Amino acid sequence: GVRFAPYFTTLFCFILLTNAFAIIPFFQISPNSHIAFPAFLAVISYVMFNFIGIRHHGFVKYFKNSLIPPAPWYILPLLIPIEFFSTFLVRPFSLAVRLFANMFAGHMLLLVFTLGGFAMISANVWLAPVSVLSWVMTIALTFLEFLVICLQAYVFTVLTASYVQGALADEH
Repeated sequence: GVRFAPYFTTLFCFILLTNAFAIIPFFQISPNSHIAFPAFLAVISYVMFNFIGIRHHGFVKYFKNSLIPPAPWYILPLLIPIEFFSTFLVRPFSLAVRLFANMFAGHMLLLVFTLGGFAMISANVWLAPVSVLSWVMTIALTFLEFLVICLQAYVFTVLTASYVQGALADEH
């Protein structure tokens, strides 16, 4: 795993930095809150773990190990399509959507509480205390968003490392 440490470190730092744009004033939106950016990162990781697995095992053995789990022969017609779908379609999709959805949702929460405070203060003088509460919640949610930013960078990196490890494994 040490030979992949530079890639994983770069991936983690890159995702952490681009996610941090969500809470930096005047940026206030992460590139990862648009689906194209996480999808591209997921494609890079997908190509990497498949290439590494094929290079390590050879084309036929890699796909045999990836698609045919150790199971009784009578259950294989059910398991092979599930393994194909899981390994080659769901992994990159889930990597991209997980990062995108969390960053987009965090951005929307911050936006709703910030703009909600402005809407309440301009709508009625009696709602001014509630608008201050909305802005206090925005500050609290910004700290929560910082935790999510770090967690998402970690999760994306760990899942990519897990996929690389699975591609290099001799058996399931």
